[in-house]
Amino acid sequence: MPPDQRQQLNPKKDTTKFRRLAWHEPSLTLRGGEVFYHPDDNRYLTPRECLRLHNFSDAHILIGPIRGRSGNVKTLDQHRLVANAVPPILAEVLGKSIVNQFFNNANRRLTA
Repeated sequence: MPPDQRQQLNPKKDTTKFRRLAWHEPSLTLRGGEVFYHPDDNRYLTPRECLRLHNFSDAHILIGPIRGRSGNVKTLDQHRLVANAVPPILAEVLGKSIVNQFFNNANRRLTA
């Protein structure tokens, strides 16, 4: 981590910021306002790499500014958009569960 950024950290508040991911461990949770380093390279994860951690396809297109060299997170930058997104697989499972519950309840009402 660049020394100028290290000095800006609050040890009580910034416990998960600027952590390096590991190849053979589960990813840390992507949260808005946090920056993770690539497992091997001395660089932040790109928005595309964050999308892959969330299981978005490579066809998914992000629109918006990319975090600047300072590492500052803007309100709607691409990293924050990904961190605030619901992974597609989770959305699919939740959606199917809601639909099943809805139809099961509707069928019970019709047969009662």
